[in-house]
Amino acid sequence: MKTWVARADLHADSSSLPAGTLIFTQADFLGSPVRVTGTLINLIPNTKYHGFHVHMFGLPNGEWNCSKAGDHWNPYSTIHGDRYDSIERRHVGDLGNIW
Repeated sequence: MKTWVARADLHADSSSLPAGTLIFTQADFLGSPVRVTGTLINLIPNTKYHGFHVHMFGLPNGEWNCSKAGDHWNPYSTIHGDRYDSIERRHVGDLGNIW
């Protein structure tokens, strides 16, 4: 069975300073969940919230402006809710805040 893998290099607050890497994996069958694993670095704990979300589009290397990545991933056109809300009450791409 094939497994799909994607990598995202993270940068905080439109900065070229690296903030970590995420790996997305999904088995190649209908309805298979996406597993997200990774490492976060260079975020100062307990100082402020960092919004953690997936945008609609990736950015080319060297581009750090998230506004060019489109809206948060929202394939069901739902409202902006908490990550613990059901899929009908939040953007699927909203992964909560980290601090």
